Amino acid sequence: MTTLSSFEVLAESLLPKDVTPLTNVPFVLQAYFVQVSYPSAPESAPEAVPIQFDLTFVETTNFNQGVGQSGLLAQFLNEEGLANNYAEFFTDGQPNGFLAQQIAPGQTKIYSVTVLPPSVAPRAAAPIPQAGTGWRGIASLNPNIANLLIATPTQRQIYFSADMQTITDSVVYSVPTVSGGTRI
Repeated sequence: MTTLSSFEVLAESLLPKDVTPLTNVPFVLQAYFVQVSYPSAPESAPEAVPIQFDLTFVETTNFNQGVGQSGLLAQFLNEEGLANNYAEFFTDGQPNGFLAQQIAPGQTKIYSVTVLPPSVAPRAAAPIPQAGTGWRGIASLNPNIANLLIATPTQRQIYFSADMQTITDSVVYSVPTVSGGTRI
């Protein structure tokens, strides 16, 4: 198992409402992305063999805190750049994640995990601990052939007004890998 990086996804007010008297506390959605590329076939295998891999996630509450597993949205952009929902992220008896994936030389795929925002109609109607849901843990990328894939994890945040009607800002930043490199 190759540990890639830590991850954090969340959907919550920047400050819990029970801590501050402010009513216009901005709301943030934070997602975790991993871009996986297979730049070229290895010289030792010029027949361009596809690589199989699992991108797995270990989270301390097993994604049951806050809104629970139904609030998680797992998607990937395939080699053609088309977005696909990935309903198999949670599979009984298996690790959580994108399992049995395949990538061919010259391809790039992007995987994302985020928390769906609460309904805009009165948020108070759906109780969420500390006004949000946040999950943190470790992501691992496990290819069947080592040192050929390039994996780049990023965090992306979108800030909304307190009523979630207006996007006020967004941020994207790289997440350090455990190895310090991106070749997996």
